[in-house]
Amino acid sequence: MDDKKGSRCCNPLAFKQEYAGLTSAILRGGEKGGRRGMLGVGGGDGLVRRLELEATLQGHEGCVNTVRWNDSGTLLVSGSDDTHVHIYDPYRRKRIANISSKHMGNIFHTVFLHHTDDRKLSSCAADGKVKVIDVETKTVMNVAQHQGMALKVGNCRDSPSVLLSCSDDGRIRSTDLRTSTSSVLLTLRGEHKSIGINSMDMHPFHSLTIALAAKDEHTRVFDRRMLRENLPLVTYTPSDLQRTTQVSASAFGSVGATGVAYSWDGREIVSSYHNGKIYLFRSHIYQGFTSGGVSDSNNNTQHIQGGEKKSLTQWKVRWWRERHREEKLLHQDSTETPTPPESTGPSASPSPSPSPSPSPSLRQSDSAKEPYEIRMKDIREYTGHLNIRTVKEVNFYGPRSQHIISGSDDGYIYIWRKSNGKLLSLLEGDEDIVNVVQPSRDGNMLVTSGIESNIKIWQPTRMTANPLSDAESRIKENQGILERGSGNRDIPLSLIFLAMFRSEHFGGDL
Repeated sequence: MDDKKGSRCCNPLAFKQEYAGLTSAILRGGEKGGRRGMLGVGGGDGLVRRLELEATLQGHEGCVNTVRWNDSGTLLVSGSDDTHVHIYDPYRRKRIANISSKHMGNIFHTVFLHHTDDRKLSSCAADGKVKVIDVETKTVMNVAQHQGMALKVGNCRDSPSVLLSCSDDGRIRSTDLRTSTSSVLLTLRGEHKSIGINSMDMHPFHSLTIALAAKDEHTRVFDRRMLRENLPLVTYTPSDLQRTTQVSASAFGSVGATGVAYSWDGREIVSSYHNGKIYLFRSHIYQGFTSGGVSDSNNNTQHIQGGEKKSLTQWKVRWWRERHREEKLLHQDSTETPTPPESTGPSASPSPSPSPSPSPSLRQSDSAKEPYEIRMKDIREYTGHLNIRTVKEVNFYGPRSQHIISGSDDGYIYIWRKSNGKLLSLLEGDEDIVNVVQPSRDGNMLVTSGIESNIKIWQPTRMTANPLSDAESRIKENQGILERGSGNRDIPLSLIFLAMFRSEHFGGDL
């Protein structure tokens, strides 16, 4: 028996088959065992280095712009330029549904609706429409309409009847499926016009809080209950994109954020920018709350008296009142110009270590309607990839968000260690561009898509670590493209069609 066992373990094919089966069994067992069973399975450096292509899911006839997991981690939903929505079982490598969305343009995002037993989906597309799809009957219902392209749609976990959607028209719309009503929740405005919103993500445990990736140098966090005068709770600005040190534009146009994501516990935010960098931010509000105190405008900690546990709502109301109390005190003395603390201002340098949280700064904004903004800088940068030509996602990878993952214009998938920014894995994921990177919750499966009309499944079944022999030359080439200010390949035909569609229907360009 020992000989048979030894020969089986030394057989690479047998090892891969057993490991793949074990991964699937653990994941499916995790559904019954709860979230704790899912957290301790994968996502370590060793598994990240051993990711390899295990399967390719076919069926779409255009670029696959979105892939999302269901809540239990057993199904995938995808949307494509072909305006069809597909549902796959990634473990059996099988498509189980093909639904025509009736969109008139490229589908940019699809999600399973929470608490519907995976029977309902939502999608949004270049035609500006947000739709709800019944999987069983394949009926499609229009629920919202944006003036620009609808780029992201999200379902509130604690309010499953509410849909949020964002668009490049700068608006967040809230749609109540119970009453079939849709309204503008927020219009993100700049100095002279609205700012397009490329992506959004809800806090994993408090979906009233949303992070926005917009077409400027800021990543903003809003609370849906406190949308007063377009003022975010926190504005995160990368250190090298401060307006006073660098113009908010490049040779490629606006240096905007294309993707944003919360970590598994909501304490960190990662955002990807068109300047070729990914930035990690500390989620100041929730970090302060969970540590038993909050920081006021003078960066002093206010601890909860007597150890009393206050609800998140109570804390945020207290924080909001504190901000307006400071505003009132400042305006009482109209003869003096308020002097900000020394630590404020865009020239302040970021913290080099992720351990201490960067101190928030309270600064007076240019608009009289927005007297104060809490601004925070990045605590870590991730570089090497190329993000110019499309709107790319960025994500945390691993059950406890140990890694950062992104696609790239060079067709590769980049995975960095979160703690120090070291590149751990480089995978060829597309002949042209990788836009979508969606890990499973346990970290043992990764799905990606891009310009090709398929979805790729990756698992850590490789016997040895992925070589990084050409990583240095590839990174150098990407950096050269950024410095020259132009790509070295033709724009895909699908993107040209998308630009034509936008110009015809919305009077703008891509």
